[in-house]
Amino acid sequence: MKILIVDDNEQLRNSIGDILRSLDHTVDTTADAQAAVKMVEVATYDFILIDYKMPVNNGLWFMKNAKIGRDTRVLLMTA
Repeated sequence: MKILIVDDNEQLRNSIGDILRSLDHTVDTTADAQAAVKMVEVATYDFILIDYKMPVNNGLWFMKNAKIGRDTRVLLMTA
């Protein structure tokens, strides 16, 4: 499964990424929603895990601006 993690918390982003990689998933990560929008333009993801609250553009901004494929599942999270 190809997964994108979008979270401004580097430690959380890296920890989740490491766990998913250990389960043989392909994982890309980024710290901001603008970069994530560009990433989904050039790659297809099976699952996107995105933080709701980020400093510049939040998870809702991403959802409104990203061209997410129909088969991609998205989980919007907050701590």
